[in-house]
Amino acid sequence: MGGAVGGSMSGIAQELNPAASPAGTCPRCHASLIPGKRFCADCGYDTAAPEPPAAEPQSQASAEPSAEAGEPEPAIKCSQCGTVLTKTTKFCPECGSKYNPCPQCGADMPEGADSCPECGRRLPAPCPGCGAVIEWANSKYCPECGTELIRKCPNCRSVVFGSPNYCPLCGQKL
Repeated sequence: MGGAVGGSMSGIAQELNPAASPAGTCPRCHASLIPGKRFCADCGYDTAAPEPPAAEPQSQASAEPSAEAGEPEPAIKCSQCGTVLTKTTKFCPECGSKYNPCPQCGADMPEGADSCPECGRRLPAPCPGCGAVIEWANSKYCPECGTELIRKCPNCRSVVFGSPNYCPLCGQKL
């Protein structure tokens, strides 16, 4: 008796909330697709593509500690379209862009960003001389090879910010 009632209640719940039931599986990674979304949230596959690619092995999701009860996790939004993402999402299910998390706050950062738009943390950058990763944003010299990290004009030695083609003070080609 209980099994019959439970089975019928499950069917009713799925009819009332179709988003609770999976919309199928991704042809590339075989993850469950979110109903009404064009892109797979696990591998970024475009479900509207005419021919599915060859199956790739499914990667193991990393186990992340869950938030304590009563403390809601802050919403992570896609930097391209604003869709809410989870920490386990690898690609936005709405626009297909890759989730690029900030190492400090987890916010999605635009591709090529040098700092997080949410918390402002500057990302480590490689040294132009040796390629070592520079963790400190205010470093003037590379701690590995001694290369000067602040760009200066070769003519007037003024500090040059950004990537202009000419020195803003003396006009020297950089």
